[in-house]
Order: sequence, then structure tokens, then C-alpha cells
Amino acid sequence: MSDSTPLANLQTVAFQVGIGEAWTYDFHNGVLPTLSYTTAAGTTTGVAATFSSTLEAFFNGTVAMPTGEESLYINQYGLQWDLRGVSQPITSFSIDFTGVQHAQIYGMTLTQSDVFTQVVAVPVPEPETYALMLGGLGMVVMLARRRRQAA
Repeated sequence: MSDSTPLANLQTVAFQVGIGEAWTYDFHNGVLPTLSYTTAAGTTTGVAATFSSTLEAFFNGTVAMPTGEESLYINQYGLQWDLRGVSQPITSFSIDFTGVQHAQIYGMTLTQSDVFTQVVAVPVPEPETYALMLGGLGMVVMLARRRRQAA
């Protein structure tokens, strides 16, 4: 994905991609997308995202692997690049990534801004986390009842 006419005074690029796993992998070797930009001086620089997160993981079935059944997901990734430190005007940029064979792209969104906005990820607990919390709470209640009965 590239843009040869970026926003003037570009400070933030945000990218979302929905990608379905194939054999439990989505990005080749787990390498997330990177951004490369070219300045008015002709310098091209590649940078890793200053923020990246799996925003959502939608269960998409299972697959038989040598180690047993593994879950497959359609993953929605969010990435952001902070370009405030670039002193020259950015004349173009591209976002590059490689998916594994048979991974499927479900959608991509690119947002540019001339204002920097820090993205804050709010982790979404997995269902197993809630089960563990409820189990722990149940144990605390059970121990409290035993103490009262013993006293």
C-alpha cells in the first residue's frame, strides 16, 4: 500500500488490516507491516510501528497440525507510526508486509493526520481470563466460609 501524495506536514499514519490465518499463521515469520517514507531531500527511511496491537481475533475454526488441533483466527491488527521527528517534508510513503501462503486479507484502512494522536490500546480479556477470575473468586469465597465454620 502506498501514497505518492501524502498529507502536508504528515505526523501520524495509522493502518488497520484484517488478515485470516492459514495453518495458524498470518504474517510471514511474524513480521508486522513496516512503513517506508521518502522526504523532499530524496532520503528513504524504513521504520517499525511505534504502536501495534491485535485489536480483535475472530475465531475461524480449527486445523489439524502435527502437534494437534490448533485454532484459526481472523486477526484485526492496528499499527501507528509517529513521524513528528522527520525534519523534511514527506513526499511519499508505503506500507509493506508479507502474508503467509493462503492467508487472506479481509480489509485494510489507512489514515493520515497532520496532528499527532497517541493510540492507547485497551486489552480485551480472553474468555479464559474471565473463567480464571471467577474460579479464583470462588476459591476465596470457599476459604472464607471454611474459616467461619472453623471459628
